[in-house]
Amino acid sequence: MENTFELKFEMPYIECGNFKEKEILTILNIVNGSRVGQKIGFSGYFNVSFNEEDKQHWKPIFTYLDSFSRSKTNAFCFNISDFDKYDKIFVYYNGVRDSLYYGLLFYNSNTGKSVHLYNLDYDYTNLIVNISRVIKV
Repeated sequence: MENTFELKFEMPYIECGNFKEKEILTILNIVNGSRVGQKIGFSGYFNVSFNEEDKQHWKPIFTYLDSFSRSKTNAFCFNISDFDKYDKIFVYYNGVRDSLYYGLLFYNSNTGKSVHLYNLDYDYTNLIVNISRVIKV
């Protein structure tokens, strides 16, 4: 498995917040119990960082983590099966003032193409609905 992915956000100034392990496990349980769970599988935990020159945070660097870390895990990934357009989904969340939002970054590791859905309601159901819309489950 590739350890680092240099991707592109379609919205600047996104700061990814650290997940709690319980939140990730809740999302995984919901995904596994839904139709979406038949097409995607958990791939691992990631840390999102930015180069020092990237002041506006356009180009996130997703680095694979061997295990969950409270201080480093600010994204996680699913692998998508049987879908030609994308093969990975990176999930993160960010806060703007008093509001929290999920973000999804769909990525094709063969072509390097991606699509970024950002500022999605901080709601598990909405997260699953947005994933299923893109991968057409």
